[in-house]
Amino acid sequence: MKKTLFLTISLLLAGCGASRQALKSADTFVCDTVAAETTGTTADRTELEQTSAEQERNEDIITVTTEYDTSLPVDPTTGTPPAKVRTTQVRRTATKVRQEAKTESAETETQVFGRETVGHSEGAAVVETTSRRGMTGVRRILCAAGVLALGGAAGWLAARRHG
Repeated sequence: MKKTLFLTISLLLAGCGASRQALKSADTFVCDTVAAETTGTTADRTELEQTSAEQERNEDIITVTTEYDTSLPVDPTTGTPPAKVRTTQVRRTATKVRQEAKTESAETETQVFGRETVGHSEGAAVVETTSRRGMTGVRRILCAAGVLALGGAAGWLAARRHG
């Protein structure tokens, strides 16, 4: 009978213990990031000036030769004897100058954009959570019954020894 009573009280008192819950989680993360930005602008201006000159020269020489023959009679329309040799020389010179100027300009603008991103990071997180939950209704009833049974057994033993 003592063994049965002891087992019953032990079972009933086992309900008095609160439950514990332990949760452990480990997370590892790796993050690679890269960020770089470049901007460049180049402006060039080129001017080309070109001048050309052209000179042209013309020279005309006119030679007139008249020869009169006096052995012949005088011409009634001109009133002069027929010409035997007459020489007249006329020189004409003409110069033309032509000048031409050209200007060319060019503008060039170059923009360079670049983006580069480099980075690496690692991390580890360990989370450990321990929580203690209280007793449920069933456990409270079992605990109360165990405490009453333990008190009753202690009272019965005490009455038997003194009585």
